[in-house]
Amino acid sequence: MKGILRIVILCLLACLTACSAHKNLQSENATVICALAKPDGTKIVFGPQKISDGQTPESVFRSLQKVLSGASGSVEIQANFGPSLSLEIKTSLVDGKTEGTLEIFMLAEGKRFRTLTESYLHDQKHGHCIAYLPDGSVQYEGEWIHGAKDGLWTINYRNGKPAIFAHFQNNEMDGEAKVLDGTGTVVAIGDYKEGIPVNGSFIKDPSSFLTVTGTSQSRYETTLMHYKDGSQRDSSPLTITLGK
Repeated sequence: MKGILRIVILCLLACLTACSAHKNLQSENATVICALAKPDGTKIVFGPQKISDGQTPESVFRSLQKVLSGASGSVEIQANFGPSLSLEIKTSLVDGKTEGTLEIFMLAEGKRFRTLTESYLHDQKHGHCIAYLPDGSVQYEGEWIHGAKDGLWTINYRNGKPAIFAHFQNNEMDGEAKVLDGTGTVVAIGDYKEGIPVNGSFIKDPSSFLTVTGTSQSRYETTLMHYKDGSQRDSSPLTITLGK
């Protein structure tokens, strides 16, 4: 059950942030409803419970634990943040553990769109994962193996063109990683070993770069670091033209 609660908490935090940034969204009116359909046909409904100003998403879902602990069946969770924004999460539990497909949908400004589809095994991410932008294009995708990133992961720009190709093993970058600009030109390419850059060129702040790949920002300023045999030899400024 930790898997689904972790996902729910992160999504609620994102929605609460959106509420505070949008004049038409009222976070103080946020409510949460959870429906559990058991294999025997019975149904348990939790809520609606208001998320008040003095309450965190974590405290709301401590109450949910009482409903979902040890439970089996299909689960639907809906969080409403005023008339313009809501969040839906659908998955299944087996003995209180997230199992099978987890889907997240968002309704914003009258439009409903899928934001995430991933698979779980015994409460751990396991299998293919795809995240979507509001227009339905793929934001990123890759594989989880027992809770760890594994194999090739791809992150795309808003225009659908690839921004990053990176190989993972045991949740660490391992093997070749590429960064491309919005035209498809490779601007950095290098090899990692257990999360450590070894040979090639690498952008200084990949986590910060990831936050802008799905936005309308046109340029990104960073530093290109050059490595050989595990040591940084030099660096140079780099401007990346993003794919809008």
